[in-house]
Amino acid sequence: MNYFAAQMNLRVKQNSPAIGKGSTAVAATVPTDIANVSRTSNPTLGAYQYQ
Repeated sequence: MNYFAAQMNLRVKQNSPAIGKGSTAVAATVPTDIANVSRTSNPTLGAYQYQ
């Protein structure tokens, strides 16, 4: 992990409007997020899937 990623918390917060706004069609082509979490059901916009 690089310094920037270690210092910044870029994960989706609980009240983010990005939760559930991703496209399931697009998520099917990229089934996991940057942290290897499944995003095929109710995908979140961005690099991280909300858990």
